[in-house]
Amino acid sequence: MENLKLHIDENEHLQIEIDLTRAIEFTKSCRNVKIASTGGNLTLWKDGAPHPFRVKLNLSCFRALLPEEKKQVPKHTRLGW
Repeated sequence: MENLKLHIDENEHLQIEIDLTRAIEFTKSCRNVKIASTGGNLTLWKDGAPHPFRVKLNLSCFRALLPEEKKQVPKHTRLGW
């Protein structure tokens, strides 16, 4: 889990907090920047145990590269540019 804060409140609402100013890494296509990820299916926990409904979350948050960021991508990793 990268750049995510999760909280289940007393009304069974899942709250997700992501710092949108962070950039973790380029995506495999090198056209976007990954901001946050669960890294696959993530089992949600509540009160020290898996959630009673066995809820899972799979989340990826990304944004397009800015023009100045495209120049920073190593040429050998640029796919389709």
